[in-house]
Amino acid sequence: MIELACPSCGRAGSIPREKINTRLTCKKCHIVFHVNTTGRALVGEPHVEPPKAEPRHHEGLHLPSFESLEGLTESLPTVSPRSLGVGAAALSVVVGLFLFLTKPPESLADSAQRTAERFANDDLIYLKQIATSETIDDVVRWFDAVHPQLVKNREQWKSREARIQVMVIGEDHNQRKGEAQAFIYPAGEAGHVNAIATAAASTTTTATSAQQQPIDLRLHWVLDRKGTWKLDGLQTFQAASRPL
Repeated sequence: MIELACPSCGRAGSIPREKINTRLTCKKCHIVFHVNTTGRALVGEPHVEPPKAEPRHHEGLHLPSFESLEGLTESLPTVSPRSLGVGAAALSVVVGLFLFLTKPPESLADSAQRTAERFANDDLIYLKQIATSETIDDVVRWFDAVHPQLVKNREQWKSREARIQVMVIGEDHNQRKGEAQAFIYPAGEAGHVNAIATAAASTTTTATSAQQQPIDLRLHWVLDRKGTWKLDGLQTFQAASRPL
């Protein structure tokens, strides 16, 4: 038993030890008090500490501690902004190369149309640029052989403006070869459409005047590994030298 006195009126009494830190009431003055662990009587409700939660152990689940996480972050390599920039640039190059290599080949009709337009504009430099490397000289020979006829016809057309009509004769991507025929005739004259059709179907030279007869370009092509049509100057020159 623990001897005590009411902290308010002083009435003496005793309590068993299990009553420590429990709510007590004085039978004389009816004040509420309690006895703490040191045996001292104090006015008011006892202070009861909440029980500490026991840590749960999850079977099979081990959460990393802060120490292990800190060690993990220290072991990771440090990536600088410059390294990130270099990596992004390399990725862009790889993606661009992939798109470039997988793009479909350009249309032979578009290449022939563009070539005929440059021919009509006397652009020999462009024609040499689109030729295969081994037939550039042949392109120059072809231009020197065919272009004077265009100049002569333009004198009769009374205009430098021309219209272009292109027909694809063959386009074989597997064999990487192509052939197209382009006709150059004065702009604004619908009658030349019939002359073109006649020139394309005819195999012999007709008596049609130079003003009515369009310039006929038989263009031979080679498809390179990048999917670009390159002008085969040798075959193009040989085709111009052969009579229709």
